[in-house]
Amino acid sequence: MPSLQTLAMGAVITVVLLPLLLVYSMPFLLAAVTFEVRGGVWLDQPAHRFLGCGIFALGIAPAYDAYLSPRPIYIRLLAGEPVQIGAELLSLVFTWGLVALVAGLLGRRRAHRPA
Repeated sequence: MPSLQTLAMGAVITVVLLPLLLVYSMPFLLAAVTFEVRGGVWLDQPAHRFLGCGIFALGIAPAYDAYLSPRPIYIRLLAGEPVQIGAELLSLVFTWGLVALVAGLLGRRRAHRPA
């Protein structure tokens, strides 16, 4: 069970440090918003939203060190720190899914809001 405890502890640490991850991901958030505004011309809505969420997920997907300190993957790569490709790809895919889920829920709420 230590691995389940480690996973739970990592999840709690990530949620607590989410504001810091959001600050680190501001350039990617701006790129995703720009893509959302400008990219609708050549893509249909589901693919457009999915790719926009992917841009944001690239900036916020956490990579963990030995102390379970989450920092975005691109920050660790720019600093020259070692990363584990498999774990980072899993983190990116999971984050992309969560961002797409939240964007879908927020988009659905906005669409059903009375005028």
